Amino acid sequence: MRAALPLFALALAAAGCGDVEIKPDSRSGPDFERGGALQLFPDKLTDDYVDAEAGDNTDFKFVKVADKGFLTLTVYWDNKRVQSTVNVRDRFGVLLASRAHSPELEKDVIELRVEPGTHFIELRSDKGASVYTIEAIFQRFDHNPEDDVRPEAVGLGEDLLAAPIPEAVPIEPRPRARGRRPAGKRPSPQPRRPRATAPAGIAATIVRLLPARGGGATIHLNRGESHGIAKGMGGYVLDDNGKKLQGSDFNITQASSKRAQAVTRLSVGQIGTKRRVVVVP
Repeated sequence: MRAALPLFALALAAAGCGDVEIKPDSRSGPDFERGGALQLFPDKLTDDYVDAEAGDNTDFKFVKVADKGFLTLTVYWDNKRVQSTVNVRDRFGVLLASRAHSPELEKDVIELRVEPGTHFIELRSDKGASVYTIEAIFQRFDHNPEDDVRPEAVGLGEDLLAAPIPEAVPIEPRPRARGRRPAGKRPSPQPRRPRATAPAGIAATIVRLLPARGGGATIHLNRGESHGIAKGMGGYVLDDNGKKLQGSDFNITQASSKRAQAVTRLSVGQIGTKRRVVVVP
């Protein structure tokens, strides 16, 4: 009996070793907190891995932006059933945006307006494991999307840059001819020419401009259905002279009450800093 006691004790010890609980983030490595975050570079894909059961719950990344603009973060999950959350924080750790992953989706997308500085992305898995690919796209944009102005209907060929109307030049009256005009010799009145009017369009402003997958660009407008814009309408971007930018035709793909979205074949670089558009009903 005495000889059996050590064997029984060893069996209990072995069973106990199999039940050792793995604590969250015990095997995450240095990037489980902001101090060990790895850098993301805009427009480049980065792959990584989280595994809640293995203690690798959290990954921190950071991205630097030099100007005001919009930051779009896209996380593609290989295992879409992973229970995960994506948080975006500023350099002080203040939470700016958060997105809990839904198992029906293969990716999570967060778009937010950012100021110059460093922004941290926290990817956390509470259950499950997955390889993920993260992409950061930054678009410089010094425009407040909350600013709104009264919509105006404009002619398709009109200048929308609101250039000041030149002052009228006074016309000196013609000297009257001496003598009376012979009776019955008055000239017949000339018919007035009808004033040419261009078809009406709706002026709008680009508030967000992002590259589209497969080429071209996605345009977000500060006008929507309440301004007469609807899905399926067309339009174009205006150049710096208020004329149609060559090749800038677009189609409205989405429209809400106050906003609309369109796609064009031009790239973000070709559109550049041009922000005025005309939507054609």
